[in-house]
Amino acid sequence: MADDDAARLAAEAHGVKGSALNIGLPVVGSLAGDLEHLGRAGGTAGADDLLLRFEAALEDAEEGLLAYQEWYRSLAAGD
Repeated sequence: MADDDAARLAAEAHGVKGSALNIGLPVVGSLAGDLEHLGRAGGTAGADDLLLRFEAALEDAEEGLLAYQEWYRSLAAGD
């Protein structure tokens, strides 16, 4: 992380964690929780690795959500 702002990391990660868990993205939520705990502990050391894993999980989640959306639309079209 370029900015060593642990409090901001904790706050932002907390919001993302809740949103991810509410829409059924447990891996994203778990990694956001890890980032939140890191920030609440007062540091950002190790955040870069977690952020890379978090970004990969977001990409996987996006693919899954888009596939679901396509499937759902096919129902309406009668496919």
